[in-house]
Amino acid sequence: MIVPCGDLNDVKIIADPAGQWAASATAGTKYGKTQYAPAQATGAPNINVQGNSPDAWCPENKNSGTDWLEVTFAKPVHATEVRVRQNDAAGAITKIEAIEPDGTTHVWWEGVDPFLAATVREIVWFAVRVPKTSYLVARVKLTLNLASGPGWKEIDAVQLVAAGG
Repeated sequence: MIVPCGDLNDVKIIADPAGQWAASATAGTKYGKTQYAPAQATGAPNINVQGNSPDAWCPENKNSGTDWLEVTFAKPVHATEVRVRQNDAAGAITKIEAIEPDGTTHVWWEGVDPFLAATVREIVWFAVRVPKTSYLVARVKLTLNLASGPGWKEIDAVQLVAAGG
């Protein structure tokens, strides 16, 4: 299930003790070498203003094709949610997959991102919540439709939420 935008805000997400930030990342492409590299989507959010930032991952193509970002977490956990912080051109995510330590993949969500651009551009969280997994999640793969709308699609951070108890 997609988590409603109204339930997502930086303060609550950053303070969530059940959340862990991506520790490493790879992607289908990247716009630059260090700037815009997949590693820019690791760790806690570090972009304070909506829009283009070399401190986020950005795919090589702007408005055509698809691309993917795969993030790895330091500690595999039984999970209930993944949260993606998009700092520019939100609305391109089309698939979220959870990956076990042995490589087994589970599709958590696939479809058209329901994000509707506001009059004032803003940083946007996209989150998918699932029942507590019976398996450990070590990685998450995001697939993006780069033709979903104009602009460079950028991801600042990805957080995996562990199941309580």
